[in-house]
Amino acid sequence: MNALDERLERVLADEPPPLPDAVEAVFRRAEQVRKRRIRRVLLTGLAAVLLVAALGYGLTNILLPGPDRGAAADPAGGAVLDPVPGVLAQIAGLTILPGRPSAGVGWRQYYALDDNGQTRGRIQIAAYTAPDGLCLPVLADANACALPEHAVGNVEYARYRWDADVNWQVNEVIARRLPGGRTIAVLATGERNTGDAEAGRPPLSGLQTAKAATDPRIIDAFGPAERCNDPAPADCPALRVKVPAAG
Repeated sequence: MNALDERLERVLADEPPPLPDAVEAVFRRAEQVRKRRIRRVLLTGLAAVLLVAALGYGLTNILLPGPDRGAAADPAGGAVLDPVPGVLAQIAGLTILPGRPSAGVGWRQYYALDDNGQTRGRIQIAAYTAPDGLCLPVLADANACALPEHAVGNVEYARYRWDADVNWQVNEVIARRLPGGRTIAVLATGERNTGDAEAGRPPLSGLQTAKAATDPRIIDAFGPAERCNDPAPADCPALRVKVPAAG
């Protein structure tokens, strides 16, 4: 034994003997630390993926219109932005939301909300084609044709109103664009069975209903293939005044 060995023996003489599983404990501790690091990395990655997905979903909902945010059915099979809610909101000064069901081939339905978020009734719009002319109905005489009023864009129209029954008040306008015969019927009805004339007032006055029915943006919102002409699709709105067949 050399001098260095003797010195080491003296230094280590008072040290306790190593535990039998000390080496294994060191390796187990190292393995536990490694696994915790891997879990942290995986959890961080998963959180990043979920954050990106949530941001993408939110941006998609904001930037792209969904079917209940004014996307109207397109007969060609796609979805197009419906300009009608914006036009109605300008005319009525109310919030306009698509109803449920909101649309079909040849018609749209909307709910009107006031500043407090209370429902003010609904607005239904149906489209027709009448290239050969249209006899606008007269309520008092089923065999007569109404003398139409005229609007910009070579549009003629007739107004109808029911306000005697406080439980169902309605304003309706049938308008026809003379070139091409595109016909639009707008029916605005207030909340039903309120027992109160003010509470059940339609969301559009007679004048506002006429503005909506004759607005070119609403007329043009319906494609050439969209129509509720007889035989009308089963889900077309039941209007107070039926649009007669072209003759």
